[in-house]
Amino acid sequence: MSKPRNLLVVLAGLVGAIALLVLNAGSARATHVAPVLVPGNPNCTDRGYDFGFKPQPEPPPTGTYTFPGGSVTITSNGTFFDWTSTLGMDAVIVKGGNNANEYVYDESLGDTGLHPPVNASGRFAGISHIEFCYDFELTVSKTADTTYTRTYTWDIKKSVTPATWDMFTGDSGTSDYSVVVDRTGYTDSDWAVSGTITAFNNTPYTATVTSVTDSISEFGSISVSCPVSFPAALAPGASLFCTYNQGFRPD
Repeated sequence: MSKPRNLLVVLAGLVGAIALLVLNAGSARATHVAPVLVPGNPNCTDRGYDFGFKPQPEPPPTGTYTFPGGSVTITSNGTFFDWTSTLGMDAVIVKGGNNANEYVYDESLGDTGLHPPVNASGRFAGISHIEFCYDFELTVSKTADTTYTRTYTWDIKKSVTPATWDMFTGDSGTSDYSVVVDRTGYTDSDWAVSGTITAFNNTPYTATVTSVTDSISEFGSISVSCPVSFPAALAPGASLFCTYNQGFRPD
């Protein structure tokens, strides 16, 4: 379950990409989000997420647990736990008793005080297992270099003193010339912005990029040039460099 990004640059369709989930531990009853009660024994794929990771053994004791692309650190007392991760998580499912609590996030890197639902005793059940739900996302960056042409207007005044001479043959004279230049204003034109959009695959899986788009605030979509045909495979550790160059007139 990928979340949209407000980046000006939109990368669509990561095929074969994955996401990561992580835990930290500590204080109780201090979660950043309210849990959703889910009956039975749900897992990440049941809940619509791309990937899930269950730290082993179950229930996981305090410690750090690794999986392809990242790690999760959990601090647990058997009922409550905190977590931190090296990859943004979309959800954490905490199973205990007959049901589970689902904590839904937006690429969170940690939380505190997670727990299972209340059981028949009226108290929180002990942790049966924990599953972290995640997806992998490309890292996107963009440069923006602006240019424009500025045309100045000038007022030029010339004078000479003396302006005339009345001389006989063989006479000579000297006149002093003065030139005064004043800048009276300027006009700007030919506004343009250009740069590079970089998509870096920092995941352990090959991603398929279906498109790269760009837009300028209050202007709209602009053309982007990429050195590949879409869809394009982006290997782990590889980058895709696209460029843009757009002229416009600001309001």
